[in-house]
Amino acid sequence: MKKETPLEVFKHNKSVSSKLSEVRTPLQFLIYSLIVAKVDNSLKLENIKEEDLHLKITHKEILEQLEIKRLQPTFKKEIKELSHLQIEHLYEDNQNDFRLINVFSMIDYKNHILTVELNKKVIDYFIDLKSNFLSYSFKSLVKFKSKYTMFLYDLIQKDYYLLKRKYHFEYDLDFLFDKLQVNAKSMKIYQNFKIKILNKAMKEINTYTNIKIRYKAIKNAYTVEKIRFLPLSQKDMNNKEEYFVKDYKSLYEKEQQNNKELSKICNILDKKFNMIFEKEEEKYLAEIGEI
Repeated sequence: MKKETPLEVFKHNKSVSSKLSEVRTPLQFLIYSLIVAKVDNSLKLENIKEEDLHLKITHKEILEQLEIKRLQPTFKKEIKELSHLQIEHLYEDNQNDFRLINVFSMIDYKNHILTVELNKKVIDYFIDLKSNFLSYSFKSLVKFKSKYTMFLYDLIQKDYYLLKRKYHFEYDLDFLFDKLQVNAKSMKIYQNFKIKILNKAMKEINTYTNIKIRYKAIKNAYTVEKIRFLPLSQKDMNNKEEYFVKDYKSLYEKEQQNNKELSKICNILDKKFNMIFEKEEEKYLAEIGEI
């Protein structure tokens, strides 16, 4: 029996400067990504036909690819909501300008078969990619529990693999809020974002993918303005080992220095305490006539 080739998600690099609207749950992102993975990315724009825009996914295939035994009771409702899915393209020269494109012209679910028709105006995000694309295994997404992890993993692909001789990349915090669809005001408080979204997303990416990554908050005065990512995978371990060893050595030395300073402070406090204790002891002995 022929072994099935694992699905790969291919997207044009311009998807990095775009965002998906109306994706509310991990299931919706998975179904969208599964559809993208089914697109024949070798097609040429000038040769695209109507039938190339139609994709079918069976109930059985959805269960197999998502590694689940049954669909959630909310499945049909969430699929209906995907009919409103849009790609919002942001112009680099002016972030106030944008272009909205509906992803699907039609969504049909009948006899346990999901059929979608892609809008012809979005097809150039998924085909005729030449060398301008990012890709990742669909199975990586399946392991994630949070839609924020899915968005972040999707976002960092391009910058991670274009690092070359650079050792980090960074995003404005507001840009991350926008790309990860962090809408609640309480989650836009950095400490909440860090604990409830960013740390969890980083843990899932480090656990389930070949990307090993850490981050550092970049402040302006006391306010966090950017998040700097420092990735490290097994493939480029040798190339970046010297950099990271140096980086961790620096952190270690800083910690050692802090420990020395703390030790000095403790010694000073001990001496002061002993002086106070000796004075109090002398006073007490004088009162009881021992001195």
